[in-house]
Amino acid sequence: GKRKQRFPDFVGKERARETHNAPHTQAMQSFMKSFGRTASKNNEGGLDSLEALQTSIDLIESQEKSFDHEYAVHRREERNNHSLYESNIKTDESQGRLMAATDCLQKKQGRGFLGLCRRLSIDRRRRSSASRRPSSPLSALVNAYVEPSVFARGGSSCLPHPEKADKGGEDAYIMCTAPDGTMITAVLDGVGGWAAVGVDSGMYSRALAERIGIEFDAWVGRQTMMKSRKMPARAFMQESQRPLLTILERAFEHVDDLGIPGTCTACLSLLLPCGKLHVLNLGDSGLRVIRNSRIVFATVEQQVSFNYPRQIGTGSVDIPADGDYAIVDVQTGDLIVTGSDGVWDNVWEHEYLALIRDSRNLEYQTSLDLLAGKIADTAQMRGRDPNYLSPFASNALRAGLTNCLGGKLDDTTVVVQKVWASVASA
Repeated sequence: GKRKQRFPDFVGKERARETHNAPHTQAMQSFMKSFGRTASKNNEGGLDSLEALQTSIDLIESQEKSFDHEYAVHRREERNNHSLYESNIKTDESQGRLMAATDCLQKKQGRGFLGLCRRLSIDRRRRSSASRRPSSPLSALVNAYVEPSVFARGGSSCLPHPEKADKGGEDAYIMCTAPDGTMITAVLDGVGGWAAVGVDSGMYSRALAERIGIEFDAWVGRQTMMKSRKMPARAFMQESQRPLLTILERAFEHVDDLGIPGTCTACLSLLLPCGKLHVLNLGDSGLRVIRNSRIVFATVEQQVSFNYPRQIGTGSVDIPADGDYAIVDVQTGDLIVTGSDGVWDNVWEHEYLALIRDSRNLEYQTSLDLLAGKIADTAQMRGRDPNYLSPFASNALRAGLTNCLGGKLDDTTVVVQKVWASVASA
């Protein structure tokens, strides 16, 4: 809008000037009265009139000095008020530009104002730390965990077996994001064999998933403590090499102490802002990293024998450390697909790659949810087809079994993540 005039209260300014002129006017009036009385006397009082004139002149000069001082103070206050007024205008303009940038960012990326402030703060930390060379291997390792580079958005779908829908199925999953963009996912498939003895292994997988989320929050807290140097460096080195193993082991011990019966397979991933993806897989769930419609990383099933996966829980000899651990470099635009065996037993590689190619607008969570839902629906549709040559049937033939034609209908859980470059690193 139009700026205000420099002196918005012109009338008040003139009144202030009259107030400052008042002493000068009074002094002049006093002088004229004194001089008139003196002039009306005889010559005998000439000396006295000169002294009265000098006194009046001194009074006028002192009043003028007082007036000049007060007027200078008044002008100084006016200049200060004007500078404050100009500063407020600039502040308003800066806030307007910031709000406009925030609105643009919300439209393009769906990120809020607090997210913008957080990324700007991270960007300042990156610029200040970029000029410092790591002084030790520990410093380089810490920087690898805190340097903002990438983050991910995720969508999910969890469809229970039709016969287990009343109790929610036996699969469980979790997807959590820390304030710095670190993201953990876990897909846990409860082993259905426990149903033969009246045990719902879904209770075990859900309890373990919930505890993994708690341990992830605790791990993020320990990283924050390390940044503030309140945690021993040796402990950080031990945890940072395989953080997923630490998280799963602590969650497993807690659930085991609760005495919840059951077993499950586990596939966990941890995406760090530096672009490193940590993967821990135990059993026949799995994870794929897809780049430009090609698979650049895939986990390998862990099975004791055909259709008998490794598993952790009640009575199992397997422990979290038996899982396969990998660290993968991811790039902007990569898709990370994590699923239970209900996906990989029924959907061939070329089928889910075709579903990914046909998907649009994967920058939005709703689109990622739709893609995860399409993969899960396809898996259950194939699982109901008794004449379909599924990956499960193909593996059975290789194992020497000839009566396993068709799909394998099962609980189906899919988590799809897309990797993005953060604003600070763009």
